[in-house]
Order: sequence, then structure tokens, then C-alpha cells
Amino acid sequence: GLSILERLLLEECLLRCDPEKRNWLIAGTHDAGRHRFLRNDLPPPDYISEAINNQRDNNNTSDGGVNTSSAIVLGLGGKPELLLNIPLVKQEGCLCIKRFTGGGTVVLDPDCIWTTLIFRPTESSSLPESFPRPIMEW
Repeated sequence: GLSILERLLLEECLLRCDPEKRNWLIAGTHDAGRHRFLRNDLPPPDYISEAINNQRDNNNTSDGGVNTSSAIVLGLGGKPELLLNIPLVKQEGCLCIKRFTGGGTVVLDPDCIWTTLIFRPTESSSLPESFPRPIMEW
């Protein structure tokens, strides 16, 4: 299947580029590190790397490698310096990705079943408001 990053890219493409503006439900499990379609030699996003690298951490034992057993996906407004335990993230080598399609900050591993709902409510739609509680009640 797709990696976590590839899944996020798919979500963003469906949200922003679907010419028919359809509703989508996507479910699946995703690996943190092995990309099926993306190149693995690309550098990490600047805004995450800078936040992590700029933190002073005297206990850093990380060898700079990335732990591909899990990933942290930060929501649209998520600030790494406020949401992450930076020294622990560095020590564990955890992959951190920021998404731009909404949603909160989550920790994912290969055992997580990831469900995405992309709604395009209209006046005649029976879809809920785009907030967690109405969606859960729906």
C-alpha cells in the first residue's frame, strides 16, 4: 500500500483537485517509511526539521536516522514546539509530517486503521458539519 506521506498527498489531491467535487471515504493502514511511489532520497520538510533541529537537547542520543515504525502527523495548525516532546522525538528518530487537509495531531503506526472523510456539504446534503462531534454522531 501507500506510505503515510503518500496517503496525505492523496487526501490533499482529492480535496483540492477533484474536478467533480465528490465526497470520499478512504480507509487503510499505512507504513511510515516505505514509499510505493515517492522517492526516498528527498529531504524532510523545512518547518518540521527546523523546529526539531533548533531545540537545545543535551540528552540527544539519536544517530540521525528515522524510525520507520511510527510517525507523528501534525494537524494544520499544529506547532511542533508546542505539541511534540522534541528531545524524545529526536532520540526516537520519529518521522514528523505536517498535513494541510485539516485534522488534529495523531501518532500512527502500521497497526492503525486510518479513516478519512472528505465531505463537500451542500444545502440539500444530509452530511454533518465538518467538526468531530457532529461527524461522530452522524
